[in-house]
Amino acid sequence: MQKKNVLLGRFCVLLGSVFVIGALLLFAYNQQRQRYAAKASEEMLTQVLQEIEQTVEMQKTQTHKTVTSCHEYLGVLDLPTLGMILPVQADWSYEKLRSSPCVYFGSIEERNLVILGHNYRKHFNPIKRLHLGDEVILTDGSGNSFHYEVKELLVLEATEIDSMIDSEYDLSLFTCNYDGSARVTVRCMLKNPADYFLKETVR
Repeated sequence: MQKKNVLLGRFCVLLGSVFVIGALLLFAYNQQRQRYAAKASEEMLTQVLQEIEQTVEMQKTQTHKTVTSCHEYLGVLDLPTLGMILPVQADWSYEKLRSSPCVYFGSIEERNLVILGHNYRKHFNPIKRLHLGDEVILTDGSGNSFHYEVKELLVLEATEIDSMIDSEYDLSLFTCNYDGSARVTVRCMLKNPADYFLKETVR
């Protein structure tokens, strides 16, 4: 009986060690993904800002030179209260989301834009710290800046896709929570929409 208890004790210690090693490996993997995401986003942001600047300069000189990009992008998302500026790609895939937030649905012009980002520290994890009234600035590839105001913060279930894309808001930002079961969501409205010459959208 004593021998069995000893063996059982050794097995429990071994099992515990396996769990600890597994947790450490998972932590190291997540840290590596976080570092990759931060680096990729910074590199893309530099490129997008340069291309926006080139586009603006070409518009001023009325030339027609085409600026090419290795990434199709919508523009740049500025979250001043969080001290964050992020590039936004024009469409999404799981691979693209590793580098930066992406357009999930809609457009600026139709006033139903939805932007998705991974729950990385340097991507959309911090959006849960936004507050009502905070400003969100989206600058498109032509250098046009659209100013929004945070109007609602909520959590949607992962299955509430229709609620995510069909809303009265001009801009929605969302990311997954830690276990992927829900979507942390920030709803925004354009400030002074008439200034942007955008047509009202039938919702």
